[in-house]
Amino acid sequence: MELEDTRCLFCNRNTEDGGHLFIRCKAVKEVWRALGKEGVRMAMQNFDAVGDVMDHLWSLPMEDRVQILYFWWEWWNERNRLRKNEGRTRPEEIVHRARTATTEYWDIVGKQNHSKPKEKTQWRPPEVDVLKFNFDGAFVPGGNQSAWGVIARDHTGDVVACMAGKCEHINDAFAAELQAAAGAMELATHLGAIRICLETDSQLLQSALLPKEPSFSAYASVLDDLKTQMSLWFSKCDVMACRREANAAAHELAKLGYECNVNEPTLWDVNVPPSVAGLIVKFTRVLASFGLDRWVPPLVPPISPMWRTHLAGPISATFMG
Repeated sequence: MELEDTRCLFCNRNTEDGGHLFIRCKAVKEVWRALGKEGVRMAMQNFDAVGDVMDHLWSLPMEDRVQILYFWWEWWNERNRLRKNEGRTRPEEIVHRARTATTEYWDIVGKQNHSKPKEKTQWRPPEVDVLKFNFDGAFVPGGNQSAWGVIARDHTGDVVACMAGKCEHINDAFAAELQAAAGAMELATHLGAIRICLETDSQLLQSALLPKEPSFSAYASVLDDLKTQMSLWFSKCDVMACRREANAAAHELAKLGYECNVNEPTLWDVNVPPSVAGLIVKFTRVLASFGLDRWVPPLVPPISPMWRTHLAGPISATFMG
């Protein structure tokens, strides 16, 4: 079988790959210059890995980023037209199309995003009589085990309890997040909490756990069970999504969960694990913005004493069957 010619359709010299087509080809350089982004192109041509190129792209201002992405899309269409012998488009026309598409994008989406205040990435305390449970799941693709972690804190930022565990027969990251959510509710029940807030860095899970959100996924029955428990076990149960930075303590606990035996979660009811404590200490700078700067945690924060009496008794080893 004869292989298709792999030479670049524009310069007919070098082998066509992503780096050559979008960054290094003599023809595409003309478009970069017409776009006024030659400096960006020169920086990108020094990278060998696609990930490094995309990291550099994502470090640019949003408007530049969108414009370059539209330009690349137009250039890919131009490449396909050339393959069909439909002739070349002038670089100025490609730039015009990219800039027009960028303007339309901002008219539809950009103004809405810019009108919203910048989302805070720090952890926020709950209301006075509410306990917040941050949870996170960890899953390695290709395996069948997952780990999870949960940390409960009150309105002053005091740690009420931490828990981590490991499970088997988990096939994807969403199932790992579900397991973590079940662990958070189990810990909340054991603490005797009535008004709670569940917080996750999984926007997908947060949406799936909304009371009136129907589920058509493979985990529909598990989601329905969790939502039923949320409505029956607690007088108040909000589910919120946050950035990964705001969920750092739960993420660290999830990593510790891999050290547990399967279905034998570890509960910290006296001191927070040192690796988690360092993340909580950073929270002191955030508390000042909420008028709670009186709280200064020790190096290894203790569990809040007022909740310690609720921790008697075993923690259930199985949350989802």
